[in-house]
Amino acid sequence: MTTLNEFPVLIVGAGPVGLALANDLGQRGVACQVVEREASPTALPKMNFVNVRSMELCRHWGLVEDVRNAGWPEDHPLDVSYCTSLQGFEITRFPYPAQREKRISYSPECSQRCPQIWFDPFLERGLERFDHVRLLRGHELIDFKENAERVRATIRNVTSGEVHEQCATFLVGTDGPGSRVREVAGIERETWGPVVPQMAIALRTASFDAFVRQKRAAFYWIIDEQGVRGLVTPTDGEELWRFNWNLRPGETSETFDPDAAIRTLAGADFDYEIITILPWQIRFTLAEQYRKGRVFLAGDAARTLAPTGGLGMNTGLADAADLGWKLAAKLEGWGGDRLLDSYDRERRAAGRLINEESLRNLRRVAMIPRRPQIGAPDAAGERARREAGKILDAGEFRLEFENDGAALGLHYVDSPCLEPDDETPPNDPNQYVPICVTGCRAPHASLPDGRSTLDLYGQGFCLLRLGPNPPATDALECAAKAAKVPLEVHHLADSSLHALHGRSLVLVRPDGILAWRADTPPESATALLDRLRGI
Repeated sequence: MTTLNEFPVLIVGAGPVGLALANDLGQRGVACQVVEREASPTALPKMNFVNVRSMELCRHWGLVEDVRNAGWPEDHPLDVSYCTSLQGFEITRFPYPAQREKRISYSPECSQRCPQIWFDPFLERGLERFDHVRLLRGHELIDFKENAERVRATIRNVTSGEVHEQCATFLVGTDGPGSRVREVAGIERETWGPVVPQMAIALRTASFDAFVRQKRAAFYWIIDEQGVRGLVTPTDGEELWRFNWNLRPGETSETFDPDAAIRTLAGADFDYEIITILPWQIRFTLAEQYRKGRVFLAGDAARTLAPTGGLGMNTGLADAADLGWKLAAKLEGWGGDRLLDSYDRERRAAGRLINEESLRNLRRVAMIPRRPQIGAPDAAGERARREAGKILDAGEFRLEFENDGAALGLHYVDSPCLEPDDETPPNDPNQYVPICVTGCRAPHASLPDGRSTLDLYGQGFCLLRLGPNPPATDALECAAKAAKVPLEVHHLADSSLHALHGRSLVLVRPDGILAWRADTPPESATALLDRLRGI
């Protein structure tokens, strides 16, 4: 068996989460190898929504311009349409501004439409910046063994069958719902909620107007007398589309007729080319551990949920942002083992909250009203559509599409590596209120030079001294230097920044999470830093 070069971190799975983690580690100077079974990126747009927090992470990783300029038309409406088919009748519509019209005050970024068929290649090309990061496609993990010093993984070339041994200090499984890493590690999963079988079809068609009667939207929920038939979404705003079909009782992936499904959702025949078809299931699962020894799980390997709300991939990117700096800190010698434990405590709790919100979204979909004759072209059909539209407009159905609170408002309340705070932030997944509390994302504010305060965070800890006359922090700076903890200090004299953060001194982690705040220096700077770095 050939032994490959040893890397500090071995990542199994080159989806968006594995590639994001590799970009994060690459920026921190940590050598890593990503192993991926597939020879090329996915041809199916499994996701198409990059939320506000993920855009902030892409900003940190130097990839935000790629995502902004990916190709989604800036003037394409981001509305949500509920209709009987693409050629049928519209029941109601939730209007949302097009990309170029989006403005929010609490972030320098806005959410962005960017399908996975574009997003993954951006992340992959980002790895080319780093000589110490390697992507090995066409190889799969077979097995691994762990000892006190490293993980020894068995890797197989999918084409030739040749087997290699790969050693690493840490192993991260970002290999999806059927994770081989999770299986070999023996990590069980909690399961709850329904299992909903689905079929996804990616197709290309020459003309939007050839088969879409309604004005443009980002989502078309197709509803007939039996309820929700499926969901149709434009991938590039032009010729690429995803048709998602809900399999009914007695219908299986083997008996599924894609052309019949496309015809039903479209409401008419039209010319198209099927690019790929994927059977999949909506399942709600949560790994019982995100860390086991030297092995970590992230993304869909750690938890699965419904695509409603666009929370899956975006939650996985937040996993990568949390784990990346902690692995780097441990490998560089200034982070302790409790810091690695905190990944499990923080992200598993976040995974549970996100799964609960996703399940609420799915239950809302199940409550979408069904009416006899809803697709009929007569007065009875018009009456049925009007009744259903009133229910949709009056209910909570639009909350699925208004979830910046879930993206930005998560609060780590039980982490061993955060200083407790005497305030508790609101917990509203559908509305974000900027608040400066330890365990939360540090808030955004514009700086005089045009940057955001978020641009100050990333490589190490960041100490903000706020207001005209903040207290001296010499002891804290000396303690960081003695412990080899990377620390940047910024004096921001603007009194509005002091008011926003609520204290004179604010310490922010490399992932942009607020770790400590006070109006006076800590009694023991060394004790504080030891807690925050997991010693």
